[in-house]
Amino acid sequence: MATFYPHFKLAKKMGVHEISWPVTSVKDLIQQGQKEFGDEFTQELQVSTILVNGRAVNYLKGMNTPLTDKDSVSTVMLAGGN
Repeated sequence: MATFYPHFKLAKKMGVHEISWPVTSVKDLIQQGQKEFGDEFTQELQVSTILVNGRAVNYLKGMNTPLTDKDSVSTVMLAGGN
């Protein structure tokens, strides 16, 4: 089971700071989160970067990035400014 660590704001909405799901890809993890936590989960991910073992998924295989039991998935809120 991959372990998911949401950023603070998402964790507060979910009511957990860590959760493990039996998923095989980032896409599966997102679908599981949407199923369990609904629209708030989806909205927060739209303004977040998803990391697998500290690496952004856009540098891996995107949403098709495979996950194993030893993988750690986390989110980071996007920042903006000058």
